[in-house]
Amino acid sequence: MACATLAAENGATTKQLMSIFGWLDPKQAELYTRKAERNRLAANATTLLTRANEDQS
Repeated sequence: MACATLAAENGATTKQLMSIFGWLDPKQAELYTRKAERNRLAANATTLLTRANEDQS
């Protein structure tokens, strides 16, 4: 669901997604929030690695 992905990527919480889409089970919303959080963490880690590499140059 593109709208749930977009909302999660923009910081929507599990409870917010449940409210927006009328989901009763948090498992559905957590699919989107976990993926968005993984993507944020990966992007931040890449930035840290790049910065560490630049500092060593």
